[in-house]
Amino acid sequence: FMDGAVELYHNNVKKLETTSGGVDIVSTDDGSGIGPSLHLYRNSASPADFDDLGALYFTGNDDAGNRQEYAFIRGDTGDVSSGSEDAAIRFFC
Repeated sequence: FMDGAVELYHNNVKKLETTSGGVDIVSTDDGSGIGPSLHLYRNSASPADFDDLGALYFTGNDDAGNRQEYAFIRGDTGDVSSGSEDAAIRFFC
């Protein structure tokens, strides 16, 4: 077991690092481009309309110490037809 940060590199540039407070995704790019970015990629062999693409869950303990899912953000496809693709982001509490 390691006792400290874990780092991931791409082309000798640090992109992800664990910290005492969680995880940092790092971008060292200059300019006005978007960065850093996180992709949740569902690589389905048979995509269908209204598939769930991925989710971010916000979880904590209740006052009895039980793990509780409090909220989540989910991405859903609407139409997967080539040329008319669309999707929705849904927020749940």
